[in-house]
Amino acid sequence: MIQVLGRAFLLLDLLHEREPQTLAELTRATGLQKPTVHNILKTLSAHGAVCRTPDGRYALGPKLGEWAGPAAPRSRRALLLPLAQRAADNLAARIDEAVAVSTLDGDQEVLLARATGTRLLTVRLDAPAHAPRRSPYAACAGRVLLAYLDPAQRAAFVEKDGYPGAAWDGITAEADLEAALGSIRAVGVAFQKSPDEQVQVVAVPVFGPDGAAWAALAVHLPASRFTGRHRTEVIVGLKAAAGEASDALAAALPRSPA
Repeated sequence: MIQVLGRAFLLLDLLHEREPQTLAELTRATGLQKPTVHNILKTLSAHGAVCRTPDGRYALGPKLGEWAGPAAPRSRRALLLPLAQRAADNLAARIDEAVAVSTLDGDQEVLLARATGTRLLTVRLDAPAHAPRRSPYAACAGRVLLAYLDPAQRAAFVEKDGYPGAAWDGITAEADLEAALGSIRAVGVAFQKSPDEQVQVVAVPVFGPDGAAWAALAVHLPASRFTGRHRTEVIVGLKAAAGEASDALAAALPRSPA
């Protein structure tokens, strides 16, 4: 076997199995010299097989997503990573508020990107590398992602994780959960306030080329600012940014011919 190819596939395997990794983490995991790992990653990045996350870590790149097809969750994430930060930055600049992009990884919501506005009073968001994985029931963006799962996927999720209970309005029955998720789909937007009612979150879906919701785009802002004209600006800006992100995904990975 050609040695450098074997090392490249070793790195790709590690990135497939784990969260995005730093150069130091990949060096330790492979036992290779740091310059060797760096050079291989640089070559893989140049060909789209590896990409960099906003915090400088390495993840599977969009080229592997194209090869794997739009249905594979790992390929979705690889394709989303380079687009998520752009979407967050553009929307934050447009409405001058904190923005986050997240997706589902198994039964957990995972933050992919974040951006902040320039206002003195703003909502602080954890960096993707340090944000905890959380139940989709617990947050606005996660609820959007659940709302747009197909019925079989939702049923499988509930079978594994149960109902939200205290995490979401005391919901403990299928009819109540479906009603809550149906309300989100009916308007295409989810709303949530923090327990102290100081922070307002608004989220919308980002659709992939297969018509499924691949990600959720959310704005986090002081509840006192979510009124009047600015409320409209936030919702309109969110929907426009989500549409742009969906178009970017379609351009990166067109639908397969029927």
